[in-house]
Amino acid sequence: MAIEIDELLLSFVWVQTVPNLLTRNPAPAGPLAFVGNVAAYRDQFTALQGRVNQKPRPEPLTAPWPGLGLPWQDPAGQLFWTHYTSSYPGSVAAASALDLLTPFRGSVGAKLEAPWWPGRVWMEAFFFPHGLAVVVNGRASGAWDLATASDKAHSFRRKAQFTVAWAGQPPLSASLDSMAARALTELRQAAYGTNATAGQFVEPFSIATVVRGTGVLQGAPAAKGEIHQFADSLSSWIPMGQNAALTDLPASSLEIMKTRQFPERVLYATGRGRAVWFPGEFQASGGGLKSLTCYHRNLMYASLQTESLAALATDTVAMMDTNGTAGLLPDHRQHAKRACSILSALYGDSVRAAAAGRQVQKPKTYRSMTTYRQICDHPQMTDLRTLHGKYWPPPAPF
Repeated sequence: MAIEIDELLLSFVWVQTVPNLLTRNPAPAGPLAFVGNVAAYRDQFTALQGRVNQKPRPEPLTAPWPGLGLPWQDPAGQLFWTHYTSSYPGSVAAASALDLLTPFRGSVGAKLEAPWWPGRVWMEAFFFPHGLAVVVNGRASGAWDLATASDKAHSFRRKAQFTVAWAGQPPLSASLDSMAARALTELRQAAYGTNATAGQFVEPFSIATVVRGTGVLQGAPAAKGEIHQFADSLSSWIPMGQNAALTDLPASSLEIMKTRQFPERVLYATGRGRAVWFPGEFQASGGGLKSLTCYHRNLMYASLQTESLAALATDTVAMMDTNGTAGLLPDHRQHAKRACSILSALYGDSVRAAAAGRQVQKPKTYRSMTTYRQICDHPQMTDLRTLHGKYWPPPAPF
């Protein structure tokens, strides 16, 4: 029986810092400028947390930003946020949320269409104390062999054009990357003011998950076989069968729970992408679809937070190169220290410390090999180590 892919879920994460949220020069003036002010952030978070816990759920806000809310739209069942905040998301205090550099969620304000895509396409926006993020998602249904499913995903990533219409502007056609760059500009200026400065952003981080499929046999995938090539194509974004530098399958497969019991499970990792291949779940009837969707969203949130913290570290190091640590405002210094602490926890130093005979306190956060690899492979790893060294004299764990 041939392998058939019936449903595929994709997410692409772009993060950009907004330096004047940190420097206050010039002072941000848009409707979401409060995210850069400690007291205002806490007040708004507390108000939104109260709305999340109301029964029945109130209508979405229209001010100060359409659809403004917390990153967990419903606090129940939020595995990533439960572990990241070390508490039930609906009870997270505003001060703790700020300590963890937790974003707000808001509407994008654009109509997005892709008639060539056999399913839904949508965009999400997140607003941090130091910047913003755009996530573009696509969910498609069909009955494809592996090569066709890979080609569908590559059309989304590289080949096809999306139609996007911002409020008050004519529709335009753009590739995924161009659309995301435009979204970052539109959202930055609308949220933080036309004087909002743009920091760096790097190639997006991607997550691809097979949600439904059939025809997969038990047992580990064959090295350089069709499953290996398929997973690589959905994380490296090199067309299936064309990656001459295809890495060893065990080296690219992250350690996950129950791998020994279910060797057919693969969480495939490249420098800027993850591919989820869990045939036991995507071939199951009933709850498999929901559980894989939740797993995908947990990976997306983990990637989002890791990218955001790394971006803060990168821009902070650039500012320190110009003005030194003394040139940072107190809130900025505090955010930078917290970013280092959280990145160390997400890296999972306690696991590697125990193996090396070192004793460190087990961090209270979301702990996964995917964030460990994301930090290891980050394009600005040198900046992460530099910032860590400014605040913690011992060597950085990463």
